[in-house]
Amino acid sequence: MNFLSLVFTSVSDTIHRSDTEESSEKRLICPSNKNQLVQMEFSPAFHDPHSHQNEQHASPMSLPPSAAPRSVALKEEAYAVNMDTMPTSTTQHYPSAASKITTTMGPPASVSSYNINSVAPATPYSAAAATPFTPRPADVSHLQPSLQNIVSTVNLGCQLDLKRIALQARNAEYNPKRFAAVIMRIRNPRTTALIFGSGKMVCTGAKSEEASLQAARRYARVIQKLGFPAKFKDFKIQNMVGSVDVKFPIRLEALVLKHYQFCSYEPELFPGLIYRMMHPKIVLLIFVSGKVVLTGAKVRREIHEAFERIYPILKAYFQRIFRFDTQFLVRGRGTSRGRGGGRGRGGGRGRGGGRGRGRGRSTVTGRGGRRSGSRVARSVAMDTEQQANTTALTNLDINTDPKPYFVNPNVTLDHHIQAQTTNLSRYLAAFFSLESNSVEIGQKAKACALAAAWCRHDHKLANNLLRHRRLFTLTEVLKAVTMLDAGRQIRVYEKKLKRLELSKTKPKVTKLGKIKNNIDNLNKLKPSSGSASGAVARHIRHWTRTLTKQELEYFALHMPTEPWKKLADIVHFNPTKDFPALPWFLSFCFGTPAPADTMVARCRDLTNENVNDLLKEFAIPYSHLKQFKEKLTDESKARIAAKEDKLDTILWYYEDLRCSAVDDIVLERLREGEKVTLPYGKLMERLLLCRLLREGESTTGGRYGRRAAHSATVNATPAHPDLAKFYPDLIPVAQAQLEKIKLPLESPVAVIGDASGSMEVAIRTATILSSLLTAICSAKLNFFNDKVFQPAFIPKTLEDVLSLAIVTRADGSTANAAGLVPYYDAKEVIKTFVMVTDEEENANGTTADGASSRFFELFMKYRAEVYPAKLVFISFLSHQHAQGQMYSQFKAADVPDVLQFKFNRERPDLTKIDNLIGLLSTGSTTSFDTNLEPLQVEFQEQGIEAVLTKLIGKQSEDGAPIDMGMDTTPAN
Repeated sequence: MNFLSLVFTSVSDTIHRSDTEESSEKRLICPSNKNQLVQMEFSPAFHDPHSHQNEQHASPMSLPPSAAPRSVALKEEAYAVNMDTMPTSTTQHYPSAASKITTTMGPPASVSSYNINSVAPATPYSAAAATPFTPRPADVSHLQPSLQNIVSTVNLGCQLDLKRIALQARNAEYNPKRFAAVIMRIRNPRTTALIFGSGKMVCTGAKSEEASLQAARRYARVIQKLGFPAKFKDFKIQNMVGSVDVKFPIRLEALVLKHYQFCSYEPELFPGLIYRMMHPKIVLLIFVSGKVVLTGAKVRREIHEAFERIYPILKAYFQRIFRFDTQFLVRGRGTSRGRGGGRGRGGGRGRGGGRGRGRGRSTVTGRGGRRSGSRVARSVAMDTEQQANTTALTNLDINTDPKPYFVNPNVTLDHHIQAQTTNLSRYLAAFFSLESNSVEIGQKAKACALAAAWCRHDHKLANNLLRHRRLFTLTEVLKAVTMLDAGRQIRVYEKKLKRLELSKTKPKVTKLGKIKNNIDNLNKLKPSSGSASGAVARHIRHWTRTLTKQELEYFALHMPTEPWKKLADIVHFNPTKDFPALPWFLSFCFGTPAPADTMVARCRDLTNENVNDLLKEFAIPYSHLKQFKEKLTDESKARIAAKEDKLDTILWYYEDLRCSAVDDIVLERLREGEKVTLPYGKLMERLLLCRLLREGESTTGGRYGRRAAHSATVNATPAHPDLAKFYPDLIPVAQAQLEKIKLPLESPVAVIGDASGSMEVAIRTATILSSLLTAICSAKLNFFNDKVFQPAFIPKTLEDVLSLAIVTRADGSTANAAGLVPYYDAKEVIKTFVMVTDEEENANGTTADGASSRFFELFMKYRAEVYPAKLVFISFLSHQHAQGQMYSQFKAADVPDVLQFKFNRERPDLTKIDNLIGLLSTGSTTSFDTNLEPLQVEFQEQGIEAVLTKLIGKQSEDGAPIDMGMDTTPAN
């Protein structure tokens, strides 16, 4: 066994032996524990997918050193160690580096839609095909990761007699039957060394680089004093482990859904989520309590940089504690104990009405605090999507309402098989109607559609679906194949279980439980008919042969190789024949380095010093260069813009690439008639950015509401007309798209915009949405804070929409009812109200008769006395799982015809406009059927292949560039 593998194993083995979150963290960051060093066996759960980069060491820990050794004064001494008095942890804080770290979480997660929004690492994930959004550098100066362990290696340069060392040295133990190394300990610095007969030594437990070097030298001096010709060579720091507490609970289930290509989370086996970051290559263990352990770093900077990158993502999955009902008041022991009424294995332990382990919390009271006191237990926070999951599936009928098949995650593969068998043309028409309307179709639904075609032996349909690259990528293929292979996997586990039960030695309960749990999970995936047959494998191999060199290179550069390895284990690819565009790709996925003369090999060694030189040699995707954007010269930026195949890519990353030369290139390509096929929401965001640059306004996420008085009007001549010179040529492109949008909202429509002080950050986005809906629907528009007021002008064109967003300011309290008062007082019939707000209502509206009320009461009076209007909330909330104060009131009262669409309050993302329009378009059954019926007739008359070919052709024209479509950073 490679001696470096053993070091990494001590950490991973600790994780598998952990029973609770707290004990897991303590054991991981305290590798000096005696048991950890004695019981070492390799665990593949933490195998580093990037270990192939250094072939001279097979261990996952074998990577180049991060720093040269430093001299430390030595003492020839060894100490006896009392393990019972050893401190549990010692922390050493990093210097702040927040001002230096400005890069983001790396590339998107798939070719065109390989995301777990992925679901990804743009990251991430929800199965929505969300557009990328680069998070701003987080201010984490108040949170400093602390080092808990440093692992280093030394070559003593001679063969050693381990038995002699164990007999003559103090504080040394050697049991060759259990572990082929001497375990030696010293007290100052408190560390443990593993000394091998080959002369190699591993030093663990140090809290700083200096302490690790000093300890290694002391161990070497002990060996020298025993008479061995030991030298001190090749000192390397192989791993650093740090930890930090973000001080808020985290929704791990939601995080793994959106970033699953970077994550693994099995709470039955280990309470933490394992997040494998690509840049820097750090493995993070994230616990629901908010504690984070970071490992795999070579220098301190990587620990802090990784935390700076993960913190905005964790903040987006903040789990709010609700205090709405006294039934959730329990006394818990520590952070995760309490009396629980539910049975089953899970995140919480407890005793109560029904004994057993349970995730839930019951209404009974248990003992409190860590030592005393009480705390409010976390209630189950469910967003609208999760609540929709409880929809009954007994009345599913493809002929009546096909939408649930694609928006309800509870629909199973057997339901999809039945729907395709009953009415295939309507099934496909509904699928592509929702997709064309920008309605988010879950990855599970897409995988089930593909798997159902294979189960029905309709390989022609499956092949045509796979041609639609943006919808069906590696993610969907792997999910579909996993469903079909579930039956075989169940048989494998059942044989293993039977063999263990018949064995003479009693197997561990945890091992049996893991196998039974795997069988239960696979049974949920297993279809009633169909399997991963040889015919299915042949069709998948045919699909991989159509992947282009660009797509495969992108996977090799940015994506984890584990999904390809899993697919290869089922399909059994031929490395050369099945990947003709890149014959070395499959071998690369299994650990073989890429050929030295390829872009992948060269670009994996990109640095600040060589990035501009490599750009002269290769056309490197910009998403791989984003981390070096501060080092790119104007010449390199112009070279990137000139070599990009699609103008969309340049516009997408314009704030990073902008310079005079890039402006000229974009302007020239626009005037030559090159098409811009960005989604309408993203195009609006780009236009707003360009407009703000030209007006001299702030483009950051600062507080937009408090601007100087001169910004109350928009100058006819921009302050900086030389910036974004292509802006006037881009306006007609967006205006043409605006004129094509038709929203089937029941007229007349009124848009009510929140311009209160709490909307400071989101005021521009909210104003654009309000103005845009007004222009599309010919709606009436007003704004409110503590009182209602009219906009500076009524927007009729896209230029008006952007202008109004700049001049509208946020101020005052939030009286949502004030926006409704004019319509109620005049008894004016409005059939659809659109409320754009953050739902933080804190003031009443006053009607003409002097009555004062909140929005809910006034709207219910309007429905009773004037007209039963529909209501659409466009809500700017703190995180995606928040319900919103006002929407919750309507939901609790079971008021019909009330919809909600969420934006992030801190990072409002205009790219979600397409999803909003899709939601409003399909909210009406009549409107959806109007779009569905013609496409269904088309499938029936022209045939499936002909219609799909036409749709795929449209996708080729309008599809996003590859490096944009794979961004997985959460949009909000």
